[in-house]
Amino acid sequence: MRLLASFTLLVSLAFSAAAGELAESYAGRIQPLMVKTCGKCHGKEPKDNDLDLTSFGTADAILAKPRVLADILERLIEHDMPPKKAPQPSDAERELLIGWVNTALETSAAAQAGDPGPVMLRRLTHAGYDNAVRDLTGIDMRPTIAGEFAPDSVGGEGFANVGEAMPMNPGLVERYHQAARYVAARAVLLPTGFRFSGSTDRPDWTAEAEKALRGFHSRYAGRNG
Repeated sequence: MRLLASFTLLVSLAFSAAAGELAESYAGRIQPLMVKTCGKCHGKEPKDNDLDLTSFGTADAILAKPRVLADILERLIEHDMPPKKAPQPSDAERELLIGWVNTALETSAAAQAGDPGPVMLRRLTHAGYDNAVRDLTGIDMRPTIAGEFAPDSVGGEGFANVGEAMPMNPGLVERYHQAARYVAARAVLLPTGFRFSGSTDRPDWTAEAEKALRGFHSRYAGRNG
């Protein structure tokens, strides 16, 4: 317990020191440079995205907006900001801004890292399950349709693949067992392994094999056999 407490204290001190350095450099160099470089488009009367970068008077203020920082970083790296027709920062100034924003994002992420809480395990949607069976067997069997699975639930976001909206109840487990039997019934044993068929009838399996042989023969054999 003491070791854990000591480790936690050391990590906290490290984050505090990093935050202090970020704040000092922001006030001394970064904020004035950002105003000079970006203030024309993103000032008191922003011309783009309604973003006023001059309003972030302290490092804490802009650190509270990680998405803004991430967007700034991307645009600086891609040379999208400032616009090409606007006065450009020197290479050293651009690298200074990129380095500070990158460090700020890493420090912010590390400070907020921790246990995200319980994460709901997701299962395949019915369409995803059918597609997986098709990819594995080469046959579009659609066992969830044949097994009359109940429609997938839809979460509040409007998507069917949200973990909280994908319960695995006993009834659904039984449906999966039925789907497994449905697929297994279409497995055709061969001397070298097995393949899958769209049918469960042995005469159909024989007909499929004969059709494959005739196709092979027509491609590679001559008229006289």
